[in-house]
Amino acid sequence: MSHVVDPMLAVAHGAAVEAGLLDTLDCPAVTCTTERIPATADACPDCATSLLGAPTVDCPGCHVPAPEGSAGCAVCAADLSGLHGSTAPECSPS
Repeated sequence: MSHVVDPMLAVAHGAAVEAGLLDTLDCPAVTCTTERIPATADACPDCATSLLGAPTVDCPGCHVPAPEGSAGCAVCAADLSGLHGSTAPECSPS
């Protein structure tokens, strides 16, 4: 049995655990100071800044996310024209 720890995997697991513990967010807008927004909200209740992030597309070559509307992947140069993104993956019940 190997006792080698992959540091990238350890960070990913830690981030997943931490994200699962969040129940509130702070507004990401620089000019807004609203705190403790429910994690289920789509936008800040005070300034309407989106809490979902910008739409992205998944590169079909290397699977690195890129901003929607990008012509090509910055990592592997794959063609991204015509791809449409989303702000969050949809989960479907099993």
